[in-house]
Amino acid sequence: MNLPQQSIEQILGSSSVNREFGEKVKELDRRLKMNGMSYLGYESLTDRQQEILTQGLFLEPTAALGMEEYVRTALDNCGCVDVEEDLHHHSPILMREIDTEKEKLPDLKIKIGESLSGLDQTIDLLLEQILNEEKAKIVPYKESEEFTPEMRGYVRNSIAKANNLKFTDDTKRKGPINKFASPLGQDNAELEGLKPFFKKYGFDIDETDISKSGQYYSYVLTATRDFTKEKDKYEFPRGTQVIYVPLVMKTKEGQKKSYIINKSLAPGDGGLAVDQGGKPIGKQQLMESTAAAVNEKYVEELSPVADQLISILESSNNSGNAIALDRELDFSDKDFKTISKDYGEILSGVWAMNEQQADFLPFSEVSYPAEGNYRLVDFFGISEDPEEPRVPVSVKSGGGSKVAITNIIEAQKLIEDSLPPQNDEFLAVAATNKFTQRQQIIELNKILREDPTNPESEKGSNGIRAMAKVMGVEFKELTYEKVNQWCFDTSVEDMLGNKHPNAKELGLKKPALLQPVWDATGTTPKLDVYLKRLNTPSSEKEWRSLVAMSPLGQSMSPNLNANVSIKEEFNRLARALTVIQCNVDVKKKVLRFSVHKFSEANFIFDWPGYVSGNKLGFIMEINK
Repeated sequence: MNLPQQSIEQILGSSSVNREFGEKVKELDRRLKMNGMSYLGYESLTDRQQEILTQGLFLEPTAALGMEEYVRTALDNCGCVDVEEDLHHHSPILMREIDTEKEKLPDLKIKIGESLSGLDQTIDLLLEQILNEEKAKIVPYKESEEFTPEMRGYVRNSIAKANNLKFTDDTKRKGPINKFASPLGQDNAELEGLKPFFKKYGFDIDETDISKSGQYYSYVLTATRDFTKEKDKYEFPRGTQVIYVPLVMKTKEGQKKSYIINKSLAPGDGGLAVDQGGKPIGKQQLMESTAAAVNEKYVEELSPVADQLISILESSNNSGNAIALDRELDFSDKDFKTISKDYGEILSGVWAMNEQQADFLPFSEVSYPAEGNYRLVDFFGISEDPEEPRVPVSVKSGGGSKVAITNIIEAQKLIEDSLPPQNDEFLAVAATNKFTQRQQIIELNKILREDPTNPESEKGSNGIRAMAKVMGVEFKELTYEKVNQWCFDTSVEDMLGNKHPNAKELGLKKPALLQPVWDATGTTPKLDVYLKRLNTPSSEKEWRSLVAMSPLGQSMSPNLNANVSIKEEFNRLARALTVIQCNVDVKKKVLRFSVHKFSEANFIFDWPGYVSGNKLGFIMEINK
């Protein structure tokens, strides 16, 4: 959303907004202190830790850094309906002030005697009105439950993959869309340039009346002919539509253009073509192959980008925690974050082959595992130490990234030959990783104990036993599909009962059918937010079961953390990895690195929430 600077300053100076932000920071500090940290050290946390600890407080973890970031994050994401809904829920005062400033904008009547600045503003608004009138011609998007998946499959496989355009599956939060790289290049998503490309495949492309991303452009593709299975392998009629989001970042007024797409600088497919597959690579070869890949990716019109990236690479070929850069860098803030997070994996590899501050450094070579093989490990350091010839390394950016273990069984897999697990109960928990997030919730609750502190108590958590009783079945028979079907067969009013936000108006006096589940798990979903998600048929299909499933998911972490034997087993396995964190923080004039071992770390089970779509994972506390 574009507001005049004076309006933004008004919001920043609002005492009520500052108070709201202060209360959020206070709560965040409380959560941090429970984990032996404080708000003062917030920037040093990992991305995953920040994401978990700010849930329900801030839209994005960066919004917690300060008042300006808090306000700017909201303004940058206004216009995306789904996101605005979340903002109104957890930042009501901020959104009220934004709405107030919007209402203060002048109307389009020019008064005699108006100042030149007022006239300029009026002209700008008139131009905006003209643009809005053009937007009235925007093609409305209508999703077809029957044909949209077919068209989406065609676009993904016959267009995106056929043209080697990097594809991202984004169906969890914002509905089914096609999200892949622009055929015009990573910095170009102009509509006029896209039209001839899609025309040859039988589609019109237009702006759409909805936004699927606050970060990227959104367009609607419309089929201009009938597609058949015989001819096209997919069947959908003329007029079928899907949303297309090209991976080209929006440039807002007053902001520098961003050139670096997420993962485009990471080693691996879609990133930089450095040596893959686990084959060791020396420092000189790594630097040469990286420089060649950078020059190939950022061609003539982007040559300043390539020059700057290679300059950073050359600077990493030094030792020490703080390395002065040879030149001042000219990137957008978004680019700096992406460089730190993705390019940092290569920079850390080069640096670790020079650094001598730890007894396991420098490495003689490094090897980058094939993409997708590991979620914790970014590269392996090849050491001459016979006891640790291959050291797993995890890289995080200055604000934090990828130091949390997000996969239950990865740690065990890395060392299962030398240090096999000793706890059968741990193995049973680890095995649930093979299920989808929603089924994992059910499976974990089946094997968790009524009393997690008592290893002799019966299996089956209190929550799943309560859910089974409500449904009239045995808990061992439960599946996500059965729970979901029960939620559809039962009215929302009956499920929520007298806890319904509109209980008085609706005359709802009976207790909620799900109240025993909420009591057993010690958690109640945000029912007003839940009802908002059910406003459209597509949202209802996705979120009808949230009030039953979310409490079951929320209770998993406390149960597992109270189970001493499971937690100790995981900590034993994880600590044995001796994984190193290389902390990369790219700033305008300095490149920073730091190294820590995980051997003294403590790992805590954590669940990111039902809405995130992610599975049970871990956050890490480093004992210094």
